[in-house]
Amino acid sequence: GGFNADFFMYADEYDLGFRTWIAGYRLVAVPGARLHHRGAANVNPKGAGVVEEFRTSAQVRFFSNRNCLLLWLQNAQHLFFAVALLQSVMLFLESLVALVLIRDAAFVKKAYFGAYADCWRLRRNIMATRKRVARYRQRGDGWMLRFLGWRLSRWQQFQMIRAMGIPKVNTRIKK
Repeated sequence: GGFNADFFMYADEYDLGFRTWIAGYRLVAVPGARLHHRGAANVNPKGAGVVEEFRTSAQVRFFSNRNCLLLWLQNAQHLFFAVALLQSVMLFLESLVALVLIRDAAFVKKAYFGAYADCWRLRRNIMATRKRVARYRQRGDGWMLRFLGWRLSRWQQFQMIRAMGIPKVNTRIKK
């Protein structure tokens, strides 16, 4: 079915890969492949190939948070609904930490609670996608467990925080 239109950016490739596995196909890694993402200038304005500072914004956090939830809600069969619940709890805890560190309630409202609200707004799309996925599903959640790691989903970001400190946050909220 190609890329899902509900995913504007972030996690869209995970969703496509997940649905490919569900449908019974294989994914093949190409270790020598390289990708240059020109759009990363707003995330890494000082560096070309090297990350000079860790930045984020309400929009980046919103799409990342919402799309992680959408991934599980649209593709889970049974068992992975627990993962969606855990993801929701982790996002709530992360929102509390963000509120303490950033001290900007509008940022937290948009980036975290906006993600929950948008998933609710997309509930009809979620149900339609679930029905479409069920029609071609060849593999269940149990088969998919082998691809899950035990690391936290934000592990790479924790490592960046440890190396570079708290991210510089663009708190301007786009309407």
